[in-house]
Amino acid sequence: ELSLRSRSAEWSRETQSFHLDGVDIEFLVGSTADGASPVRGRLSGDKGDVATDAREFTLEGKVEAETFDGYRLETSDVRYHHSTRTVDTDQAVHLEGPGLKVSGRGASMNYAEEQVQVRGRVHAHVIPMVIEQQHVPLVPKGNP
Repeated sequence: ELSLRSRSAEWSRETQSFHLDGVDIEFLVGSTADGASPVRGRLSGDKGDVATDAREFTLEGKVEAETFDGYRLETSDVRYHHSTRTVDTDQAVHLEGPGLKVSGRGASMNYAEEQVQVRGRVHAHVIPMVIEQQHVPLVPKGNP
């Protein structure tokens, strides 16, 4: 399921696609790798081209992708491939989320399998997460 909004759109008969300004795409992947509930995703970009069947699209300019589990990827262009249900880029990327900051050159996001792969020149910064321990009094069985 895909929902696309844009500030303006122009259809090209020659390329059978729409040229868009101010693109915001929300989508729902119905089945995930572990069979869990559907995964929602969001992509936005300054400009884009979308095929009339919405099976392929590209976004350019400042591109942001919100991934599963609250991660955010920023880059300058992405391509969506319906056949593989992946979004990829060859440009510089910055991925940030709970406890993690990663930058590199090129990335692929597979929403159905909930995977992000950053390819070249990878730099990562992991922020250890502290889990608070709760004090639970032990009461032997049989005693009130």
